[in-house]
Amino acid sequence: MTNKTLIKVTAYLMVAAFVVILLGFGIDLPIAVTRIAFALPVLAVVVFWLYDSRAWRWPWLLRVARKPWLGGTWVGTTTTRRQVHGNEIELTQQVVFRISQTSDEVGVVMMMEHSKSGSLASSIGANSDGEYMLSWMYDCRPTTGREGQIRHRGSAVAEFHGSKPQRLDGDMWTESGVRSTFQVALVSRAPASTYAAGIELHRKKVEQVKALLPAV
Repeated sequence: MTNKTLIKVTAYLMVAAFVVILLGFGIDLPIAVTRIAFALPVLAVVVFWLYDSRAWRWPWLLRVARKPWLGGTWVGTTTTRRQVHGNEIELTQQVVFRISQTSDEVGVVMMMEHSKSGSLASSIGANSDGEYMLSWMYDCRPTTGREGQIRHRGSAVAEFHGSKPQRLDGDMWTESGVRSTFQVALVSRAPASTYAAGIELHRKKVEQVKALLPAV
C-alpha cells in the first residue's frame, strides 16, 4: 500500500470510527462539532496531497525530506557501442528524459527520435556522502516504422550529487545485453510531452545561455 492510499484509508477509517462511537454511546454533539470532525479527515487528505505533489520540494521542506528533486525535462545524448561482423560500431543520438516525481514516487520517460521508453519500476537510493542513484526498469516501444526498431525491455542507472542536480550520467542495458551510456542536463522544470518538445526546450535554453554571454 502506498503512502497516498494509506493516508486516504486512515482518514476515512477515522470518520467511520467517529460515527460508530457516536451511535454506540448515543452521544449527541453540536452540529458545528460534528461538521468539524467530519471535515478533519478530508483536510488531512488535502494537506497530504499538497505535500506529496508540491510542498515537499519547497526549499525548507526539501531539506527535511532529504530527497533529490529530479522532476522536469532533461536533454543530452546516449551512446551505444555494438559489435557488427567483428567491428565495433558507435552510435550517438539525442535523448530526452521526462522525469515526474512526488514525495515517494518517481517515473522516467525516455524519448528518442524513433522510440519512447517508460519506466516499469524505479527508485532513488542515497549514501551518507550526498551521492544519489536513480535506477529503473523500462519498456521501450518504437514510435515510427524505421527498420531495425523493435520493442524491448531493459534497465538503467543514473548517478548524481546533491538535492537539485543539473546533470545526470548513467548506463543502460537492454535485455539482450547491449550497453549504452548517457549524459543529460536539466533544461526545464516543465515536462516535455514529446521528443520534439524536449528538443525545443533545449534549443531555448541554449539561446538563453548565449544571450547572457558577453558580446565578442
